[in-house]
Amino acid sequence: MMVRPANSHLFDGWTGLFRVIGTCNSVINDMPPAAKPYVDEKVINEAVAEARFIRGVAYYLLAEFWGEVPIVENSIDYILTNNLYLNKNTRKSVYEFVRRDLEYAKDNLPLTDDPGRVTSWSAKAMLAKLHLTMASNLSDPESSANFQKAKDFAADVITNSGLNLMSSYADLFKMENKNSEESLFAIQLINGGWGEGNSRQANWARNSLITKNDEAWGQGKSGTYNFMNCYENGDLRKHSTIMTLGDIYPEINKSGGGYTYNIVSYNAAGEKTEDAAAILNNIIREK
Repeated sequence: MMVRPANSHLFDGWTGLFRVIGTCNSVINDMPPAAKPYVDEKVINEAVAEARFIRGVAYYLLAEFWGEVPIVENSIDYILTNNLYLNKNTRKSVYEFVRRDLEYAKDNLPLTDDPGRVTSWSAKAMLAKLHLTMASNLSDPESSANFQKAKDFAADVITNSGLNLMSSYADLFKMENKNSEESLFAIQLINGGWGEGNSRQANWARNSLITKNDEAWGQGKSGTYNFMNCYENGDLRKHSTIMTLGDIYPEINKSGGGYTYNIVSYNAAGEKTEDAAAILNNIIREK
């Protein structure tokens, strides 16, 4: 299936990531000179490091989805010169830009912080992901070195951070475990009006039994045949990712005794409340 440039999801993803980058650039470029007379330099460096971490993640996602994209380090430079037509940078150069941002974050972020705030361990984990991606996507002599760097950064986090995985994969997605120690970086969403907060549950949920409101537009969204075949027998992650016939979720619709996935469901009056999805499964997004 071809996704055209006018696709609203594609457009929102592109503009959203560059809005994030623009905000980060403002912090990186404008905050230090304004704060320097009044704020300790270590605090300034940590704030810049946090912004560079977020900017690095945004550019990592842009490179993954679009490949070659413009690198903008200071948005004001382009606005003042009315230069709004930007050349693209190669994927390799974007990865290098991300690496430099994450290295700065690694060296300047604290080892611990309040839940939900990024730390040096967050940056090291993202560097592991980045180097693994570089090793896999770039055909050059540096692949072996990137695989080794990915291994080294991951091992450092696993061995020295003092953080641990949760005992159950499914627990990672439950609301009561928000910002658990397994979560090295997660977007901190806010409550608000339309266009704010996390819309994933509305976009992906099968029906209002899951969202507890009338925003549930994911009835036809399923895991593809190829995706389903990626799961080996007994893979415990499948139940928390894809709902299939007979799967039970006690954490959903708790007041109603839980939620059981059926291909087609009816209420007590015999009215159809859930229709079959295209591939007889649904992607799960827990509330």
